[in-house]
Amino acid sequence: MKNKFNISPVLKIFFIFLINFNQLLADDVLIDAIEVDIKEKGNLIKAVGDVNITDHDNILINGNEAIYNKLTKIIEINGNVNFIDKSRNYKGKSDNVIFDRKNNIISTSKNTLINLLDNNNENTIFQLTGSYSSFNQKNKNLVVKENVILSDLLNNYKIYSNNIVYSNSEGIIKSLGDTKIDYNNEFNINTKDILFNKKNKKFYSDKKTFITDKLGNKFELSSFDFDLESKILKSKNIEFIDEQNNSLKLINAYVDLKSNEIIGSDFN
Repeated sequence: MKNKFNISPVLKIFFIFLINFNQLLADDVLIDAIEVDIKEKGNLIKAVGDVNITDHDNILINGNEAIYNKLTKIIEINGNVNFIDKSRNYKGKSDNVIFDRKNNIISTSKNTLINLLDNNNENTIFQLTGSYSSFNQKNKNLVVKENVILSDLLNNYKIYSNNIVYSNSEGIIKSLGDTKIDYNNEFNINTKDILFNKKNKKFYSDKKTFITDKLGNKFELSSFDFDLESKILKSKNIEFIDEQNNSLKLINAYVDLKSNEIIGSDFN
């Protein structure tokens, strides 16, 4: 009767192996899926079907399939991928996500949607769409490229560009190259190489800028300085053309978009 409750040596070894394996997986990164295939002496993990990945409880990723190389510490997830970084207020969607755990970089390709959240991870502050993105978790720098649209949900403007860089630590948005800004459906702004300071809510560009308002009035500026709070537009040189094609040129001028006034030191 004693032997009835004895565990064979083979079962003991198998049981110990399972305990150690699960412990190692939890300490490293947790991968949950319908099917998990472990290869190359445990250094390569393939997961298929309702894949859920958890990294230190801060980063959650799910998708259709994933491959994790433990030597390079790179996870590639494909198919309807959703991810969130709770500690850095960052989440997104894409067809393909590569998580470089060693260098703390999350990159996406194809059909990318990024939401930058408030400190409670509840409300979206900035929303970006594009083809490719790269987010550096160390310095919180985000780069989005190709057919990019950035929507500022607090200040009612959209930026259209092919290359946008956002530095969360500095509160700076940069659009490199040709850039279009739609401000509250009231003004269309076409310029290059703009910078937006989130702290003082100002746009800057030293490039020639063209603005059209909803009445058909046009502004040509030698540079671009726009304060969202005061709605004042400044430039060293401004040429204003109204809807009747009357022209006015000013030096060291500014435009008050609230009162529709143009003020400058010299004018023609």
